[in-house]
Order: sequence, then structure tokens, then C-alpha cells
Amino acid sequence: MPHTGKSFRIMAIDIQTVRDGKIARTYHLENWLSALGQLRAK
Repeated sequence: MPHTGKSFRIMAIDIQTVRDGKIARTYHLENWLSALGQLRAK
């Protein structure tokens, strides 16, 4: 995608699993499909 200087919004979700009071696992998801759609919109 060519650089246009346009900004965009992206949603990210972080999910942590906690065991014994400590973070045991982290999942991080980003919605890049939505961001690309915003950048392509005219």
C-alpha cells in the first residue's frame, strides 16, 4: 500500500491468563483488516 500520510484507527485486544497471581499467558490480537480498509477508503 503506498504511503498517503492518512491516519487510521485500529482495535487491539489483550487477554491474559493469570495463575497464582502471575500472568501465565498473553494473547494479543489486532484488527489489521479494518485498518487496511480505512486506508483504502476514498
